[in-house]
Amino acid sequence: MRQVKLLALMTALCVLLCSCGAGQTAEEKAMEIQEEYAGWDDLTATARITADYGDRVYDFKVRYTGNSSEGVLEILSPRELQGITATVSPDGSSISFSGAELALGELTAKGLSPMECIPMMIGQWSEGYIERAEADSVDGRDAVSVTFTLSEKEYMVTWFESETDLPVKSEIYFDGIMVLCCEFENIIT
Repeated sequence: MRQVKLLALMTALCVLLCSCGAGQTAEEKAMEIQEEYAGWDDLTATARITADYGDRVYDFKVRYTGNSSEGVLEILSPRELQGITATVSPDGSSISFSGAELALGELTAKGLSPMECIPMMIGQWSEGYIERAEADSVDGRDAVSVTFTLSEKEYMVTWFESETDLPVKSEIYFDGIMVLCCEFENIIT
């Protein structure tokens, strides 16, 4: 009789545990996030960008307002570059500030520059090819890390906070080397 009660208790416990753990897989969560981002028309994001060219590294704090095809990126720091803006449009990008010019060069073979990274990221989040998704954590927060294939030699990993689905951090890799890191501080949709 005792074995029957123990077996019944263990069966009930297993059913309870299975029903509690029956949540989304990381892949399902990534697809849900992508569907959500496909519906966004516009966002404002503040982020810290580190661009690594191998022989030199640039750090910026920026604010981007727009979507994947058009918007305005403003450099907030360093102070020497504060106020420089980049306008992203389907026709191309332009950078301006009282006649100043900011030429950083390209990070990848496809010509990605730090000033164009956020709209490119938004495009990947909403319709990019998801190579892999995994439950993870970043900065002490539960997250799902999603790897997007950009080209044969390029990929991007973005960590989305599990609770809010907002990006916390994105890294872009070229030939297996991280060339750009973007840490998001504030996003308003």
